[in-house]
Amino acid sequence: MKSRNFIIVIILSVLVSVCLLYERSIARSGKVIAPTKVAVVNMQKVIVESKKKKDYDVKYKAYTDTANKELKDIKAEIDASREALKLLKPISDEYAKVGNSILEKETLLEVKSKYYQKAIPIQQQRWIDIAYLSMAKEVQKIAEAEGYDLVLDQESARVVYYSTEIDITDIVLKAWDDGK
Repeated sequence: MKSRNFIIVIILSVLVSVCLLYERSIARSGKVIAPTKVAVVNMQKVIVESKKKKDYDVKYKAYTDTANKELKDIKAEIDASREALKLLKPISDEYAKVGNSILEKETLLEVKSKYYQKAIPIQQQRWIDIAYLSMAKEVQKIAEAEGYDLVLDQESARVVYYSTEIDITDIVLKAWDDGK
């Protein structure tokens, strides 16, 4: 916890330094600028407490319930086939046919299990990625409407939005190329 707070303090210090450098460079150029307006947003809280997340959770549960039912049904078919196999003569054609059917169903069960083990987390991460991008667009709209120059994620201290007015890339590039 202390190391995370330390990292956030460092990041905020760097951001403030960048803002001050920008303001000084603008002052040297004679432009008049307003102070940088900074805001924070807890993106994790927005995701967790949103109606969209609750709606997704309902869909996610339905999907996982369907997947689990599918796997359970295949397992039940395998068990039923094994019971049927006990009633057949081991050297009969029907015995071989049911035995092959069991192998096919076991293979299908294994493949589907592995598929769901990989697909479900991918589906969850995809939803989070899409949600984050959508929220970032909302943050941008709000920041522009409210006049914020910089918006940081409260948990990670990552920049969610910044105004092009505070982007000093060209100034730094010129200063570096000029050897200053």
